[in-house]
Amino acid sequence: MILGPIYKKDVLLMNRSIALPLFLTAMNAVFSILVIINLYSVSMSSAETGEIPYDRFLGVYKLIGAVELILILLGGPAMTSSSITSERERRTLGILLTTQLTPSDIILGKLLSVFTTIMLLLGSSVPILMTVFIYGGVTLEQVLLLACLYACSAVYSCAVGIASSTYHQSTAAAAAVSYICIFASLGLFFLCWFFRWELRVRTESLLWFVCAALLMMTACIIFMSMRKLLPTGKGRQRKTIRPMEEAGGQMPEMREGKDN
Repeated sequence: MILGPIYKKDVLLMNRSIALPLFLTAMNAVFSILVIINLYSVSMSSAETGEIPYDRFLGVYKLIGAVELILILLGGPAMTSSSITSERERRTLGILLTTQLTPSDIILGKLLSVFTTIMLLLGSSVPILMTVFIYGGVTLEQVLLLACLYACSAVYSCAVGIASSTYHQSTAAAAAVSYICIFASLGLFFLCWFFRWELRVRTESLLWFVCAALLMMTACIIFMSMRKLLPTGKGRQRKTIRPMEEAGGQMPEMREGKDN
């Protein structure tokens, strides 16, 4: 049921929106222009001096990688903070919980729908990042590590947004709490990054540790969201069934008409 009706509905609504292809086109156009300008400047510089400045390629690679990571951390909560609160505001959450869908189906369906969209945005920019292999300087292992960091960051940011939406009644409060958690996590990451040499930790080892930590925190956050949503579903089901049980299996209006 993970790829059930919740996932299909949310993916269909996102694909119908014109904002997604426009944002995808604009993002890749900006990245492509940066790469083309960098390639042209490197070619002109190498023609004049006879040397190839490899650090410029690495600089563009790091810049695009950092921008995409920031887009993931900011875009995940923006798309998931209203996932549960919007259902509450439309008064459709109770209807969802009285169906055969479990809280895990609702939470995972909404999370994977946003995660799929983010992966689509990142996948479209892979050819641009691969231009770094024209002159070398980055190994395949480092590219795979970056992709793993993207995936873990995306699922973590989506889980934070859904958890905040589950624990709060309004979308604004859920979004505010989500970004506070994201910026706190980002600050902790930069703190470890700047002091990695004092801690005598290799960069690759630190990034793999960050990926593992994000996955563990994501699992805990998703479990807490499911537990928070489960009692509400049980309570609303009991409130829906109780009037019919008290009326002897009939609606109260039907029983009053029958007595008259």
